[in-house]
Amino acid sequence: MVKSNREKSKIKNNRILTDSDRTKAMTIFDIVCKNNIELLEEADELAVKDKMSSGTLEKQNKNLSIDDISLELIQKMVEWDKQHRILDDWKWKAMNDVICGKKVLTERMKYAFRYNLEKLKKAGFTF
Repeated sequence: MVKSNREKSKIKNNRILTDSDRTKAMTIFDIVCKNNIELLEEADELAVKDKMSSGTLEKQNKNLSIDDISLELIQKMVEWDKQHRILDDWKWKAMNDVICGKKVLTERMKYAFRYNLEKLKKAGFTF
C-alpha cells in the first residue's frame, strides 16, 4: 500500500524509484497474485480499454489545430475547470488572464492551451 503522497507523486511525475520503493511494489504484487489474481486481469482489461479510448482521443486531438482555440473555448474551459479543478492553478490563471484581457492570446499560448484542452477532455470536458 502506498503510504505517502510523496510515493504517489513519484509515480505520477515519472520520477526515479528507489530500491525500497521497488521492494514495496513487489510485495504488493505478490500479495495480490496470491490472494486475488483476477484483480490483475481486471487491471489489464481496463488498461486495454484506456489505450483504446486514448487512441480515439488522440485522433480527435490531431484534427484540432491551434487555430480552433478561441476565446469562447478558453472561457468554457476556465468555467469548467473552476468547478472541477483539473488543471494546475498556474495553467488556469494563465487562461483566465487571457479571458480577462490581462494577457494577449498568442500562438504560443494557443499551443499550450491545446494541451490544457486535452487534459480537460480526458477528465470529461466537452465543448
